[in-house]
Amino acid sequence: MIVARQFAETGQYALPMLGSNWYAPYTLAVGPTLVLPVASTIQLFGFSVAAVRIAMVLYMLAATLGVYAFAARVGSRTVARWSVLLLMSLSAFVNTGKPMLGEVPGIAFMVLGLVLSLKPHTTRSALLVGFLFGLSFLTKLTDGLILPALGLALLPALWLRERKEVRWILTTLIVTCAVYAPWRLVEMHYATGLGREFAFMFSGDTSMADLVHQKLAAFVRPQFGYYALFFLAAAVELQRQLKTQWKNTARRTTLLTTAGLILLFTIYCLSSFGWYRHLLPAHVLLLPFAVATLLRYKRIGVLIMGAAILFQLWWQLTDRGATRSDAATIAAAYVEENFQGKPIIVQQAEVFVRLPQSPQWLFLTNPKLSSRLDPALVTPNAEQRCFPVLRTLNTEEQANSSNTMITGKYGIIAPPADCKNVAG
Repeated sequence: MIVARQFAETGQYALPMLGSNWYAPYTLAVGPTLVLPVASTIQLFGFSVAAVRIAMVLYMLAATLGVYAFAARVGSRTVARWSVLLLMSLSAFVNTGKPMLGEVPGIAFMVLGLVLSLKPHTTRSALLVGFLFGLSFLTKLTDGLILPALGLALLPALWLRERKEVRWILTTLIVTCAVYAPWRLVEMHYATGLGREFAFMFSGDTSMADLVHQKLAAFVRPQFGYYALFFLAAAVELQRQLKTQWKNTARRTTLLTTAGLILLFTIYCLSSFGWYRHLLPAHVLLLPFAVATLLRYKRIGVLIMGAAILFQLWWQLTDRGATRSDAATIAAAYVEENFQGKPIIVQQAEVFVRLPQSPQWLFLTNPKLSSRLDPALVTPNAEQRCFPVLRTLNTEEQANSSNTMITGKYGIIAPPADCKNVAG
């Protein structure tokens, strides 16, 4: 949101860091296909969370229509209707789609690519599918799992010496990379370090014992049991369709690519923090196949899906999938009221983005993210070192009498004792 606002107001695709601009920051893990549409709505309506969500709602609509079209083609209209009901009531989809995150926009491009991949495989279709897959990869970095998923679909084509299908898949792979690669080169021009981000996403910065404890705590939640049920149901249908449609090369390639994506995103989530949004692309893609399996059990299947939809709606309407906290708004208002004409470093993006532009209010990424970035980007200079810092405070920091609590966990850390009162 900060970069989108910066582009809308100044024309600079940059993250302001301690008074300097970091252009095309790789740490966002999203590309201009997400940032620029949001910047356009900010230009039209001014900055607000509601304005940001206009573009996101359009992406949610595109993803939903894509799922309907995909489900209708791999199943039937009945399968498509149930799939869309399960999707639209899913808190993980709605509450990941509303804020400015890359998962849902990436899914929109991905699913539309899969829909087109079901058509006869020609050079033109390979270019179109590769372009859409490339946009998905560009929109959300982890959607690069499309590449190994296509690699899985390539194996039987190579084994059976299906030259036309091999050429189609390779063309799709090349176009996918060609769409993404130029933006990656731009990011690398301004800063490197993406490898540290990948290492963190798969292991974090905790000990092995703590990591195991965190994963066990994450994956015993009922949402993952629900996902496991739908995963198994989808596996049954995918296996059935692969068996009956094996000689239909276009259908086989699409099914294997979809199965690969489901499996890879599941592994990615299991190997990371257990955030359900990491699992979201897999959940969306398996819906048509899970529904097809459940519909074979007629009343029992309908009962299971109906109960799932009602539970998901209850989960949303009772705000269990998102928070209504206005702590960030209160913290931003506190800065506006108490730091007019005074310097402060804001280390919480959700607070900084709500503040009006001021040369004395500086942004810095949160401590965990800053620890993985180039020190040149995140190290305050001698003067900035003596600025107060707003961020969420841990228990020890909250107990320090020199610090100021605002609301929730937000507070202001006082400058070091050896500093002069720069804030006045």
